[in-house]
Amino acid sequence: MSTENNSAAGATPAAMPTSTEITNPAAVLAGNAIPPAPAAATPAPAATPQAAPAGQEKDPEWLPKRLERERKSQLKALGFDSEDQAKAAAQKAKADAEADKTTATKLAEANARAEQEAAKATRALAVANEHAARMMVGLTEAQKSAIQSIAGDDPVAQLDAISKLSPTWAAAAQAAQAAATATAEAEAKAKAAAAADKPTVDTLPPAGAPSGIVPPPTTPRASYEQMRGVNPFEAATFGRANPSVYTPPKQ
Repeated sequence: MSTENNSAAGATPAAMPTSTEITNPAAVLAGNAIPPAPAAATPAPAATPQAAPAGQEKDPEWLPKRLERERKSQLKALGFDSEDQAKAAAQKAKADAEADKTTATKLAEANARAEQEAAKATRALAVANEHAARMMVGLTEAQKSAIQSIAGDDPVAQLDAISKLSPTWAAAAQAAQAAATATAEAEAKAKAAAAADKPTVDTLPPAGAPSGIVPPPTTPRASYEQMRGVNPFEAATFGRANPSVYTPPKQ
């Protein structure tokens, strides 16, 4: 009994697990130690607010509302109730400016065309002046007076009057020419009739009458005498060349 007690007393009691064995399961199993209680879960760290970038301050919460009020106040001061209304007014102003620009361009083009037309009119008037002056030169005094009484000094009106009166003048000229031709023909017929009414005069000499032809002289003296009766100067010249003409013929 005592021996068993001694054996039991002599047995080595089980040692308590150390802290290393508690945290190391293998050591616990090896030493037949009592497993430790499970460790409590570590709570997750609380989320911290994200910091603003370096050099940039965070806008205060009241700033957006204040900016919105300021924007509406400025729109109201400009006479607009909303931003859309202001944009529409800006677009209309731009369109009006483009329209004004287009109107100015059209006006400039119209002025340029007017200047060109004025230059053409000036050149046309100069041509009309020259043409009217040439047409007036070929008119009679009566026709010039008629044109000036109708058109005055306006060259265009003068040309128009000449153009309108030319057919009348041409008809009058044709009538006058026809009348002159008829008069000439009547005079010619009258002369022919008068000549036909005159008796025929026989101008031939009677039979045996001298022919009236003077025979040419046969001697120098006879030539001299004939020349002296017609041209004494020629006879004198002939006498100087033929002195025998001054000798009277022998009886």
